[in-house]
Amino acid sequence: MDRIALFNELMKVIKVVGGENVKAKSETDNIKDIGLDSLDIVMFCMYLSELYGLSEEKAKDIPLDTIKEAFDYAESSGTQKPETLEAAIGAVK
Repeated sequence: MDRIALFNELMKVIKVVGGENVKAKSETDNIKDIGLDSLDIVMFCMYLSELYGLSEEKAKDIPLDTIKEAFDYAESSGTQKPETLEAAIGAVK
């Protein structure tokens, strides 16, 4: 699955105002430098936890430097993985 596309679609759900303007271009983009505030980051972690089946304890340890690190952690620590972008976005709406 295209992680950048998933991240960008999640931003449209998370950031009610201005989400369409928050776009990652690369997995090495720093999450905080893209334009997320602290609430956005909490919501991103919640959605990532939901999509990948992370326990509460593991969700607390999601690395928040780059998009790649966050998704790598979620995929290796979670109990599930969304099959398609459409399925993932459908699950969070």
